[in-house]
Amino acid sequence: NRHWYMEPGGKNTKNCVKRADELTATFVWGDHMESTLVRGSPFVTVKYHKAPAAAVGTTQGIRTFYLDDSEISDPPADGAEYTGHKFSAVLRDSDEHWAAYIPPKTTVTIFASPSTFIMRFKAGFSGYVRLALLNNCTTGKRQCLAP
Repeated sequence: NRHWYMEPGGKNTKNCVKRADELTATFVWGDHMESTLVRGSPFVTVKYHKAPAAAVGTTQGIRTFYLDDSEISDPPADGAEYTGHKFSAVLRDSDEHWAAYIPPKTTVTIFASPSTFIMRFKAGFSGYVRLALLNNCTTGKRQCLAP
């Protein structure tokens, strides 16, 4: 499973298309989240505005977790607070390396179990979050497919 989610949390988070063309679509989720998706882009950027329970996560466990390029051993499944700018993870099942870039000195709670990875922001979070694919064949644990 290679699916990530980015959500504002709270009630009334239905999304709608604000504008679209052949290569892009801009979505809004209530008053709390907006993102423009671009075909073929290796990243997605989301603008949160006073999000009640903003979160970024995946239904894969992690093999390795980094905070501002320093490895963090065994982040807890029941959550721990970390402050930084770049949070990255090598996923257990797909062997992909992803990074989430958040405003500097932002504190988030990280939940890391064998089957999930979640970054949760404090209530009322406003700012930009970029989720980027850094490498989809990082350790050779999974076979890379040639294009």
